[in-house]
Amino acid sequence: MDALIRDIGYRIRRLMNQPAFPAALSLSLALGIGACAVIFSIVNAMLLWQLPYPKADQLLEVKQISANVGRANLCDPKFDPEVASPYE
Repeated sequence: MDALIRDIGYRIRRLMNQPAFPAALSLSLALGIGACAVIFSIVNAMLLWQLPYPKADQLLEVKQISANVGRANLCDPKFDPEVASPYE
């Protein structure tokens, strides 16, 4: 146990003589952990959680494309997907 304590003390003294190495090590660890957290947050929000709607896998967007207007959303408040579904 005494040798372990002396070895740890020696390593700390060596690191204090070279302050750039621990700083670079800490910076690279912080960047790596931060990048992993950001990527996981994006994947978790976009792919792993379902939308808070019933039958969320059947949601779709209908658009109309015309020459003079361009793209326009079609929104009919009386649209009933159960009645007008062509997939059944």
